[in-house]
Amino acid sequence: MTNSGFGVRSSGFGVRSAKFGVRSAKFGVRSSECEVRSGHPIYLLETFVDPSRFRGTCYRAANWMVVGQTTGRGKDDQTKRPNRPIKQILVLPLVRDFRRLMAC
Repeated sequence: MTNSGFGVRSSGFGVRSAKFGVRSAKFGVRSSECEVRSGHPIYLLETFVDPSRFRGTCYRAANWMVVGQTTGRGKDDQTKRPNRPIKQILVLPLVRDFRRLMAC
């Protein structure tokens, strides 16, 4: 699931609050769709922010937590050397006991 590609139109309330509303509504739909298709719900969302380009302010304001950073190697790395920008890893728990449910 990608979190890009939605537009926000303001109709009587701030664009900022509209963006959070659309984002949370989108996650709710995706979680239920995932549960129907795969038979299990989504407990945690993950995203990546390139700190050289963005600060991740909207994510942090929406209670996303920074949990670390990538190594900068990409998923198909064969050289074991960084060849991509190092990004921050942010997560958003969707349920209170996500650690137990995910066996972390």
